[in-house]
Order: sequence, then structure tokens, then C-alpha cells
Amino acid sequence: ESGSVCVALFNLSDVDGEVSVELSQLEETFGEKLTLHELWDKTETQLTGQKVCAQVAAHGVKVYRIVEA
Repeated sequence: ESGSVCVALFNLSDVDGEVSVELSQLEETFGEKLTLHELWDKTETQLTGQKVCAQVAAHGVKVYRIVEA
């Protein structure tokens, strides 16, 4: 989809844990209101702050599409 960015959060650890990425690390310009669309479980979340953060199972991944709300 044009105007969106995808981010994958990988947990390479042997235990479940929190994985995050700062929006500034993505080298994109974002507006203030963003929605995260989780691509596998089809959930939507409003992003608050400047960080995409998720609990990810050991050796798991969460993939999000970030779109302007």
C-alpha cells in the first residue's frame, strides 16, 4: 500500500520478551497519528509515542504495517 511502511520485530532470544524499534531508526517521516496493522493476527493499534513495541515469543516475529491514521 502506498504511503505505508512495514516493520518486523524479531525476538532472537530463547525466552519471550519485549522487542521495540524507535520510529527515528526507520529513516521515514511520519505524521503524529499512526495506526499499526499486525499482518498475521489482523489486529489494529493506535501508536502512541515514537516507538513500535511488542511482546514477542521466543524465536518469534511480529510484523506491522504503519499507516497514517
